[in-house]
Formats: sequence, structure tokens, C-alpha cells
Amino acid sequence: AALTRGLHLDGLADTADGLGSGRPAEDALRIMKQSDVGPFGVLTLVLVLLVQVAALAQAYGGSWARGVLAAVVSAVAARV
Repeated sequence: AALTRGLHLDGLADTADGLGSGRPAEDALRIMKQSDVGPFGVLTLVLVLLVQVAALAQAYGGSWARGVLAAVVSAVAARV
């Protein structure tokens, strides 16, 4: 998230707001294009970031080297 300056998180929040609105496609697209983040976007971001932190904490719980390896592998896999 820090390397992309939150670009992917912003897209995820916009998608969650549009899909969570339950409105027709045209209205959902308008909601996605707005610059603010709605309640569905906030909830989605909080859950995704909590899961990511929990996964990294679990990886670092075994050993420091295992945690670093898991972080590097996940970063490379995300870019591929």
C-alpha cells in the first residue's frame, strides 16, 4: 500500500461502495467515481487491512526470517 500510495486500496473502497449501494449499474458507477469513501468502503478497508496485519503477524510469529520471506514473496506475487 505504501509503494502504490494507496491506489489499490482506493479502488477497492470505490468498488465496495458501488457494489454495496444496491443501486442500478448507472448509479453504482456514479458512486464509484466520487472522490469520497462511503461506509462500505471504510468497512472493506478496515477488514482487508486487519487480515493483512494478522497474516504478517502470523508469519513473523514463527521466526524473523520466515516473516521477511513471506513479506517479500507476497509483494513479488502481488506485482506479478
